[in-house]
Amino acid sequence: MTRYMKILLVCLVAAFAMSAVAASAASAETEAEQQFFQNAAKEAPKKANFKDKSGLSILVVSGTVVQCKKDTSFGHFVGRTKIVDVVIYENCKVIAGGKECEINSVGAKAAGEITTTELTGELGEITTGSKVGILLEGEVNKAKEKVFATLAATECSPETKVTGTIIGEVENKKKLSSTGNVILTTAKKEGKTQSITKIERSSNDESVTAGLKAFGKAATDETTEENEFEEELELNAGA
Repeated sequence: MTRYMKILLVCLVAAFAMSAVAASAASAETEAEQQFFQNAAKEAPKKANFKDKSGLSILVVSGTVVQCKKDTSFGHFVGRTKIVDVVIYENCKVIAGGKECEINSVGAKAAGEITTTELTGELGEITTGSKVGILLEGEVNKAKEKVFATLAATECSPETKVTGTIIGEVENKKKLSSTGNVILTTAKKEGKTQSITKIERSSNDESVTAGLKAFGKAATDETTEENEFEEELELNAGA
């Protein structure tokens, strides 16, 4: 074999190996069980943006309640299984110690407004309802806390960070649709706990136990987020 042929063979082998690695990475995302599909061809969302809104949101921490009348948010998809989102809550108040006060996040642009950090979300498998959940995580700070928002001090409550993770159930319409809900509920019969506390990540099958904290104690959140997508999507719920 000539020197030229040897070099050509080495180059071909290297090119084949690189393409195999790239194909393997793409295949891993394609095979993830819970995904958003753009169309029947199972393509990832091409128009990546979405927005959502909700009515009343209720954060409960022992004897303290934070209520916001509505919220809006703007986010985008990252591939088929993940999102990035920022939520702005409006007309918020805290009820504690028999008193009621207007509350906002630190640095908020308006009174009674709570703005979250840049939240990340990943689809996964849950054991109830639609069987598809989304794990929402706060932005990681220098102390490695996953911070959803920092609530400013009021006459009713001290400054506090809302930290941790929370899981919502994703509505599965089983068809292409430009809308879809994410539902956060509490298990009323079992006390102040979130209805869904465990999820298996779609990307790597890791089992995650979620939980929120605020004012130094465990917290729960109840709301229904109504999502509106830039294009029609279909949810793949997996097996």
